[in-house]
Amino acid sequence: MNKKIMLLTAAIFLTMILSACGNNGSSEANGKVTLTLFSTMSNSGERKAFEEVIREFEKEHQHIRIDANFPGNSYEDMIRVKMGANDMPDLFDTHGWAKLRYSEYVADLKEMDWVKQLDPSLDQILKDQDGKVYAYPLNQAKDGLSFNANLLKEYGVEVPKTLDELKSALLTVKE
Repeated sequence: MNKKIMLLTAAIFLTMILSACGNNGSSEANGKVTLTLFSTMSNSGERKAFEEVIREFEKEHQHIRIDANFPGNSYEDMIRVKMGANDMPDLFDTHGWAKLRYSEYVADLKEMDWVKQLDPSLDQILKDQDGKVYAYPLNQAKDGLSFNANLLKEYGVEVPKTLDELKSALLTVKE
């Protein structure tokens, strides 16, 4: 991911989410509030860019300190333990589980400006029937199938549009 895009996305994420956090973080003796952040970022370049955004955010908001954690492969296990102990981080990745798994641990973000631009296809995982918005989506995967157009043309097969057409195309090429 382009570093500038990553930094911009992370800055927007921190600004939006921290404004929704309220004052759930722990207070320190020096008057600062510490917010814990857990992220699934495993790429060192992305983590470094995110940590840079955090440092810039802390410079602008000197009363807030962010304790960033990137536990890698143990992320899900750590979050489950924290859920069981009712000791969730202030900010965390959800991987699409925001409503289903974490609903009782997240703030309602429906009043945020970006919600009106939210892709409606995300509603089923990010919103409930009352309109509560459970997470700020940093990205959205739109996966699909790739195919070799030249191979289909070679065998006189139209581009499949249904699962049955795909099965038929596969059988035609196989035979």
